[in-house]
Amino acid sequence: MAKVHSVEFKLPNVVIRGISNHLPEQRSANSLLIALHGWLDNANSFLPLLPYLQDYCVIALDWVGHGHSSHRPAGTDYHQLDYIDDLHQLFEQQGWSDAVLLGHSMGGILSTLYAAVFPEHVNHVICLDAFGPLTGDEKETVSGIRAGIASRRKISAMRKTPTSHTTFAEAVAKRAEISSLSQSLTETLLSRSVTTQEGTALRDDSLIIWRWDKRLRQQSLLRLTEAQAQAIVESIECPVTAIVASNGFVMKRNLIEQRRDWFKVLNIEVIEGYHHVHMQAPQQVATHINSHRIK
Repeated sequence: MAKVHSVEFKLPNVVIRGISNHLPEQRSANSLLIALHGWLDNANSFLPLLPYLQDYCVIALDWVGHGHSSHRPAGTDYHQLDYIDDLHQLFEQQGWSDAVLLGHSMGGILSTLYAAVFPEHVNHVICLDAFGPLTGDEKETVSGIRAGIASRRKISAMRKTPTSHTTFAEAVAKRAEISSLSQSLTETLLSRSVTTQEGTALRDDSLIIWRWDKRLRQQSLLRLTEAQAQAIVESIECPVTAIVASNGFVMKRNLIEQRRDWFKVLNIEVIEGYHHVHMQAPQQVATHINSHRIK
């Protein structure tokens, strides 16, 4: 794994933290790449990629409610467009422009949204096993709102329950069982998603507390329609590169054939692997990222 440095950005209502492969004084010499992880993951999902992205200044962020970033205040929730607001506040605060957005899964979805809404800040979007926004069936709008409100009540009750007696080793084993990640990669990912109940260094037998906010598991109240998703993607001016896993989310939902004509400039690369292909085949993924680099 590459050597990384912690980063922290204080916004008016939240604190966003993450990791970078460069110290602040080194960042201006390299192309800026902002790495955005998937739902319930964290910035560590990009650790395997970092050794192969030396020509970039990579800043991998923890979305609010994930990893080491703060949670949203009480009485608020996690709406997709609020993440776009967070990201834009950060870009404006730091004076970032001409950046590459590298997003996995949810991070890829939000990268396309951000590039459409704020094209002046982005010169390239690279989606890792993502291909445009998630959408819902218009016929299920009313039932979806009802189910989303019910899920808020359920999660609110869960947040009041005592902490479970789960060790780090048990959490790793359970996640590895339901994903395609090896134990070592699962440990890399989860080590940033948990802390110990005792406040000590993380060990296999440590009793853990999950860092991510339980409100993240609430069902969305309202999803975009397919027509809205198309309008968003068609507004993207910069090139988009989709690095897709052969056994991942995009291929299973046949999204490429449905949506490829929405993009103005599109590169598609298919790599053998699963949803976290950037962790499982980092050198191969990085080769495609570097090959599409805009000088």
